[in-house]
Amino acid sequence: MAAVIPALEPDLRPAYITDRGPVAGSFIRTGDGDKRLTHYEVDRMCESRMQPVWDTEHVSEASVTDLDAAVLKTMVERNRAMTPSVFGGMAGEEILVKTGVLAEGAGRLVPTLGGLLAAGVYPQQFFPRLNIVLTVRGTGETRSINGPVPYMVETAVNLLAERLRTADGFAYPLRACHEAVVNALQHRDYSPEGRGSQVRIDLFDDRLEILNPGGFFRAAVYNRQIHGLAALRNANLTRILECTPCPDADGRPGTVLEPGTQGLLLIDEALEAAGRPRAVVHDWVSAVSLVFFREERIVHWTDFEYDLTTALSERDSIALTEIVRCSGLSRSTVLAKLRRMIDAGLIERMEPLHSPRQRYRLSS
Repeated sequence: MAAVIPALEPDLRPAYITDRGPVAGSFIRTGDGDKRLTHYEVDRMCESRMQPVWDTEHVSEASVTDLDAAVLKTMVERNRAMTPSVFGGMAGEEILVKTGVLAEGAGRLVPTLGGLLAAGVYPQQFFPRLNIVLTVRGTGETRSINGPVPYMVETAVNLLAERLRTADGFAYPLRACHEAVVNALQHRDYSPEGRGSQVRIDLFDDRLEILNPGGFFRAAVYNRQIHGLAALRNANLTRILECTPCPDADGRPGTVLEPGTQGLLLIDEALEAAGRPRAVVHDWVSAVSLVFFREERIVHWTDFEYDLTTALSERDSIALTEIVRCSGLSRSTVLAKLRRMIDAGLIERMEPLHSPRQRYRLSS
């Protein structure tokens, strides 16, 4: 017998034991035990009830002189080109204020956190840990990558390219690497509690892992069948990065983000085109990791009924061939188990009984 209990909607999380309160009474089920959520994890869940605005925070210790004038000029020009009806005749400083790069603070213009990260000469002067650490496991090599977002993206991708080169190209497509690094910096947690954590890139012999602080935000559930990330934790930073110059994965001029693009779907497309397995995504509330594997990895199910219903709760349907592959069982054994689940009313067929394209879904 398997019970599938759907998660609460994001704006109702965390579920907790009422008389203990959210901090003491919230748990994550792990195997046969319960792990109490940390204060940080509870805060991130509660934060999903509203739009975070940490990326609009005024960095009062900084000034306009801490920003790259050439980058600011490009931002102004791009905004005028994109929205001429609003910005066509507007002064540059006013455009930068209206687009969240600068803000009025103590009678002068100061950068916002998003503006400093995108256009700062050296943002780590004010936020030392808002950077990237790249580690090549097994070699002792570790590199800290500092600077504004476009510089960190370009540098990280170049460093990966040097280490991923093979006889016929690269171990992983550079476009996927580029999008993954951008995704980590765009969606990471910039709250005061999260600013002590870095984006981590770990290169292993068989995989590449990119981890950023902060879990998925609100409705930003990773669903390949629908639309990838559907909500933005850092809306102001995202808007700024759409006008921030940065070379693409092939070194061509562009911006950090193309308006309207969804990074995780682009990553899937790039990996598929290169014949690589899909990225594996883990959301731990306090962090999100994105993992690229060199080869397809099959972890066989250990509890057929539970694992199948869990997989079907996350997808519309699953093909018989995939069920056989994931279970590691023979076709005849799988069919027998599926019949028992059908008889119990847990699942149903989607095609005629003997169809070679048989798929299964949870019973409606």
